[in-house]
Amino acid sequence: MEDVQQTGQPQPGELATRGRRFLAAMLDGGIAIGVLWLLSMFTPYDVWSDDGRSLWTPRLADTAVGILVYLVLHGYLLATRGQTIGKALLKIRIARPDGSKPSIGRILGLRESLLFLLNIVPMIGQVFVLVDSLFIFRASRRCLHDQIADTVVLQACAFVRLDTLYTAETPEGIALSLRPAGLVARGLAYLIDFAIRLGIFVGISIAVGMLGKMGFGILLVAYFCLEWFYPVVFELTRAAATPGKRVMGLRVVMDSGLPVTPAASLTRNLLRAADFVPSFYGAGIVSMLWRRDSKRLGDLAAGTLVVFSDQVSLHGGVPAAEPQAPARPLSAREQMAFVSWAGRATRLTPERFDELARIAQPVLGPDTSAGGGASASQRLLGVAQWVLGRRGAADARGSTTR
Repeated sequence: MEDVQQTGQPQPGELATRGRRFLAAMLDGGIAIGVLWLLSMFTPYDVWSDDGRSLWTPRLADTAVGILVYLVLHGYLLATRGQTIGKALLKIRIARPDGSKPSIGRILGLRESLLFLLNIVPMIGQVFVLVDSLFIFRASRRCLHDQIADTVVLQACAFVRLDTLYTAETPEGIALSLRPAGLVARGLAYLIDFAIRLGIFVGISIAVGMLGKMGFGILLVAYFCLEWFYPVVFELTRAAATPGKRVMGLRVVMDSGLPVTPAASLTRNLLRAADFVPSFYGAGIVSMLWRRDSKRLGDLAAGTLVVFSDQVSLHGGVPAAEPQAPARPLSAREQMAFVSWAGRATRLTPERFDELARIAQPVLGPDTSAGGGASASQRLLGVAQWVLGRRGAADARGSTTR
């Protein structure tokens, strides 16, 4: 790939800036250090211990733990969006030179594996990291591991998520297409928020550790606020999401698609106690797996929904065609179906669209186009134009819809 220079404000699909890549790497490193610290605190494994080994002694166990932590933290995001947590926060992603999403095998097998293997011997790994980082100062902004894997890092573009579809209607009669978030995305968002809350709690405990009973009281108040009001505060912001949900591209809305209200946010979070029954969110997980909209008990009580932030467009505009009245009056549902069907014309092959149009043959009516040679697909588009209020020669027939 030739070096590419891009200027101006970052746009989706452009090369990510060096500053964003550096900050993303720092965030990922900080998160990894936090997790390793927790492991050393609550498990027998201590990555910080000095066991007398020289700098050149291979560290197979440490490398294995590092790989495991990396996969747990970033595996899902890398597989689905080509992002680590840091890259998701900075809105950049790993991609192929043509902009497509690389496979998880390419990312782990080519892009990251060399760094993992060289870190077995610390000094060699550190030298490689330095050399690898210097490559980013070329015009292509590709590190050495990017060259090896044939990848680039771009400003993030929206990815389509394949969860169930939810259509909400606002009080103004506007239909919103929303994509409810499933168990995996919500579970990872919870783990990210849990790590953030734990870090805040540890920081407060260190700060008030010398205050005796007063410090213990402050710590109890801090724990209560973090447990019950941390989600509420963030859900009532403009993003309608906690930091974990923002990383995963999620937000909380009402069933109508409108922003969540304070009462609803408080209700859904207080009822996490019911979702936790009998343990480890057992009732909430069962509810989310049972329902197509992936609601837990708190969502059901509060009338809320957790959805992906990107709105879904099921179809585009209806292509131009000569308006044609249908053979019989259409119900409101049928009118919506015709418009939605016609809007998919640009996303289907002509053969497939004509095949689907022939299914609606009884409703299309006789060909009223000039010359009388319109195909079934052209007539379907004509009926859709007529439903949208555009009138041509079809007005002479005096057909109406109800």
